[in-house]
Amino acid sequence: MPRDKPKATWLQKSLVAILIIANLSLAAFMWSRHQATRSPLPKKVIPSVELLSNDSVKSQMLALAAKSHSGKAVLVMLASASTSCSTGKLVDVLNAHAGKTQNNLLILLPNRYSQSDIDNFRINLEVSYPVERATESLSNHWLSLAKKYDVTGVVLLIDNGEISVLQDITEVDRRLLSDN
Repeated sequence: MPRDKPKATWLQKSLVAILIIANLSLAAFMWSRHQATRSPLPKKVIPSVELLSNDSVKSQMLALAAKSHSGKAVLVMLASASTSCSTGKLVDVLNAHAGKTQNNLLILLPNRYSQSDIDNFRINLEVSYPVERATESLSNHWLSLAKKYDVTGVVLLIDNGEISVLQDITEVDRRLLSDN
């Protein structure tokens, strides 16, 4: 004679439902935290007008573009640099395009960085294009803006004499891809 299987009680069903909801909530929370850390450029941005009001920025960009075969250039200004933060992700994107693009690429670090710091940055992030220290005036201007707007880096693209501030890593990747 077949035996009846025990049926789950209302309390057991409720506990299973609560566990499922808790797991889904935890997964959603973890996914949102992952998404928030994916973009190497900060959500806060420096207004283009304020950033480009400095003649040092403009002259550095125009000089860089003048040396480029395409007349285009990408300038990255960093307030700080680390292989374990978003800087590393940005440099990975630039490195992926470095060999394929005719654009000139340049990373500027604040003038407080030593030549040894710059050499270590290039080696640790496998950078094949120039990494330089900004002039003191440009460095001071950039660091004050970075502090004011709570950002660590900015990517500038010059194309046909027009300077654009690229706002996130997706835009950097897309604009560099369109130039290849």
